[in-house]
Amino acid sequence: MMKTLGVIVGLLLLSVGCSEQKVLTVKDAPEKGVQTSVKAVPEEEETPIQKSDIWVEVEFEHGETIGTIKSLVASKMDLHLAVTQNVWVKSGGNTIMQQVYSKESIHLTDKGEHSLEVKLDMAKWETGKYDIEVETLVKVPEGDEVFTYKTVVATEIKQSEADADSGVQNEADQYDFIPAQSTAYTYVDYQGDETTKEFLYVKQGVAQSVSEGGTEFLISEEDGLYFSSSSEVITDDRTMDTFQDKEMVLSYPLTVGQTWEKARILYTVVDVNASIEVPIGKLQHVIVVERGSSGDVRYYYHREYGLVQMAVIADENWIPIMQLKSVH
Repeated sequence: MMKTLGVIVGLLLLSVGCSEQKVLTVKDAPEKGVQTSVKAVPEEEETPIQKSDIWVEVEFEHGETIGTIKSLVASKMDLHLAVTQNVWVKSGGNTIMQQVYSKESIHLTDKGEHSLEVKLDMAKWETGKYDIEVETLVKVPEGDEVFTYKTVVATEIKQSEADADSGVQNEADQYDFIPAQSTAYTYVDYQGDETTKEFLYVKQGVAQSVSEGGTEFLISEEDGLYFSSSSEVITDDRTMDTFQDKEMVLSYPLTVGQTWEKARILYTVVDVNASIEVPIGKLQHVIVVERGSSGDVRYYYHREYGLVQMAVIADENWIPIMQLKSVH
């Protein structure tokens, strides 16, 4: 997953009682980086504090693996405040991260200010679009008032044109294509029937799922992604070395033309930057694998979700027979 160091700053001045919305779009963003816009939703309840008494400045700084939300709380008055920030990161309508930062007490003197920072782990963020929702709660103990400042930062991490044209993706991260935590995946077939896989165990590069079809495992190794099945449910911290009958699902590096065999059947990577639309949303930089020398079946893999679609060829068109509907 390729990201570029870059700093994208969105400045938001919020004040209680303000009815207008301001949108600031960063210009001259780097080729690989974050395009950011900021919208403010003011709290509508009336308070005795004037709009010029307290304000908040929000800055988003983007690195290769760490993102930082920097907030500056300022006032023209001498105030004692308690500040809490709630941060949600969403992609494709799904919340992929939630974080809370609390500062029990800060003291703002006349024309004083106080800085707050919330760190976001972006190591597994892919190229794509994200919404970072920041809710800042400011409490004035003297009057027991709470003021709410809501901010939505629309962010897009882009791949460079050179990398997109080359048809070559980054080397896969150790735990790409498997869930980051225990969760449930729901798939829908061409008849509209649904199947749910519940991932009960995710640790040390092993993801165990249970469905009507039985118990399955995805095992991440340095040279590729593997599949195995068993009637046993993992309850300890065993590692990928336990699985002797595993079969390769993806072979690294993921480049167009990469091949491997499974059960004497040839598999070939035919695309590493495909864009598809499935019930869970529009996905980019999808890996497409064809099965067999005739290429009559295709598997579509996304670095965050894993397998997102299967399709067969009919009348020279690829017809989906299974798609990822939701993750919950």
